[in-house]
Amino acid sequence: GVTAATSCLLLGWPLWVAVAGPYHLSSPLHPVAILGMTAVSLRSIVLPTTHSLGSLLCHFDASSPCSPIVSPGAIGIPLCLATVAVVVWRWRDVGVRFAALALPAPLVLSLGTHPRLSGSYYSIARGVTLPFAAFEHLPELDNMIPVRFDSITMLFLAVILAIGLTRAGERLRTGPDRSREGGSPEDRSPEEGSRAGWKSWAAVLAVPVALALVVVDLPPWPQEATSIRVPKFVVDGSSQRLPAGAVALTYPLPGLISGSLDWDQAMLWQADSRFRFRLVSGYLYLERSRHGGVALGSVSSSAISEILGFAAGGHPLRLASHPALAAAARGELARWNVALLLVAMGQPGAAGAVDAGSALLGVAPRYLGGVALWAHVQRDLRAAATSVALPRSQVARSGGSS
Repeated sequence: GVTAATSCLLLGWPLWVAVAGPYHLSSPLHPVAILGMTAVSLRSIVLPTTHSLGSLLCHFDASSPCSPIVSPGAIGIPLCLATVAVVVWRWRDVGVRFAALALPAPLVLSLGTHPRLSGSYYSIARGVTLPFAAFEHLPELDNMIPVRFDSITMLFLAVILAIGLTRAGERLRTGPDRSREGGSPEDRSPEEGSRAGWKSWAAVLAVPVALALVVVDLPPWPQEATSIRVPKFVVDGSSQRLPAGAVALTYPLPGLISGSLDWDQAMLWQADSRFRFRLVSGYLYLERSRHGGVALGSVSSSAISEILGFAAGGHPLRLASHPALAAAARGELARWNVALLLVAMGQPGAAGAVDAGSALLGVAPRYLGGVALWAHVQRDLRAAATSVALPRSQVARSGGSS
């Protein structure tokens, strides 16, 4: 009674907000593509992932069991074998039996709507529908992500291993029960002695095999990490001098390199500046239909993305040699009503991006707080359109190789 009353008091308000509050979700938030990407594949349960030394033996592609997409949900061969061994050894233990019987439920739910051998989108049995599909038709539950059930799977695995380690520790401290094994070694029959010798050799051979399997699942060292660089221009408040609500084209351009958080950092600049400016590209989750939800800026196939993509790759284009591409980029800047052009100088390829901006707008940027800033893009575009050609000095500034 006390537990129920406490639970109602603590959970009542957040549950009401989620189900009937003024900003509650009334339709699915995550599209089918996102749900597919976050489901656990069958191979990822046992094979090495990108976060282990075993991944060095695999190729990193969408069909590989080492794909970063399928890294969530990895259990690994050592943990699988250890779990099976404990379940067989301690099946009479109530805790082991309960965890072993309950474990398949979250494991199957983490596989998503259809079983996948590897990767994220392609099912090995499209006609087979898994239990997770039932959640797609239930209010509130249709926003769940399959891989989240993996944490419950890991909880049951932890219970099984904890009980197994506890019982193994007790046996090491107290020693085996000789009365159940036929008394002292001198009193054993030849068959019992042969069985004891076989167990000893099995234990000796199991040690290197176990060590090898554990090493495969160890993380590689050193671990790579990427720091998000927020320009001083944003940190010190200089961005507050920008026109409120102005549309900004940034380098790095969000979405220019798919899946790279380092290239989405302009969205962090925008948040840190209290949304002083708007972006021409980015992503967010919206409350839409099952096939919606992720809104991306329409820049992936634009002339701007092509120019900045070459700059990011270390091969900036000489725009004087590509007049059609330059004209298309200027048209996009005008059509998107871009008022600001910001280039983070610490970003790889920033020099090429600055040269491209100078060539497109016909003027050099102003350097302020770690960024190259063009604060009057539309005015500069009109001035560039009225000139017969860019000044020779600006053409030289747009250097690089085509």
